Amino acid sequence: MQFYLDFDGVISDSANECIENAYNAWLHRMPNIFDNLNDSEKSLRKQQIIDYGISNRYLVIPPEHYYCLIDCISDGISNTKKKLSRNHVKQLFLLKVKSVNNKTLKEFRDDFFSFRNSKFNIQSDRDWFRENPPTSFIKRLFDLIVPYSCRVAIVSRKNYEAINKWFLGSEFSNVKIYGNEHLDKFKNKFTLIKHLQQQTGFQNAVFIDDMVSEFGHYNWKKINVLTMTAGWGYNDLQNNEEEILNILNRKLNDLFN
Repeated sequence: MQFYLDFDGVISDSANECIENAYNAWLHRMPNIFDNLNDSEKSLRKQQIIDYGISNRYLVIPPEHYYCLIDCISDGISNTKKKLSRNHVKQLFLLKVKSVNNKTLKEFRDDFFSFRNSKFNIQSDRDWFRENPPTSFIKRLFDLIVPYSCRVAIVSRKNYEAINKWFLGSEFSNVKIYGNEHLDKFKNKFTLIKHLQQQTGFQNAVFIDDMVSEFGHYNWKKINVLTMTAGWGYNDLQNNEEEILNILNRKLNDLFN
């Protein structure tokens, strides 16, 4: 049996690292934006942006949209003294996505990965793993599949180096990694997974992601893939970890017993 797993939110709680890195890349593009604030106010504003960014991380799919999230939160804080609701941030985010130009997004994306690389290149694999702790789901999944003949592949919009470093610092092994560089070639996760399924003869497979939009309107059944939404990830759904693990346990028993 084949498992395809998203990375951020599904197997790694990386929101803090992602938002902190996105904030630094965003600030690099507009270093004078807080010139009217004193040091104490700058520190408070940064913490506000990061806190709102973490709680609204679920809005971001491609990494360049971290720019839209950080920028719209900064605008929102500047324009009101009231607390920003999730719905308000979502509306600001969607407007920012529509209005920002591709050149800005591309430049931000380059900065985002550059900042991340400069940071984790001096970190040990283990330290990187600790900064992006594993979810309870991935630990329980690996325990569950030990008796069975299963393969695990990561299909993520995160870059390959960051994911690979995480696994090198972890206790998890024998995992294939398909990062953002692969998705650039295949356009979306369905096309990539379809390609991988063709290579395996369309064996039974499960794809778990925390973004329903990644499933789209594609014919997953035709490529023998069961899609499951991770409610414990970066979304506004209820935590369904127990339910999914129970379904997978039954599925594995049916296949191998």
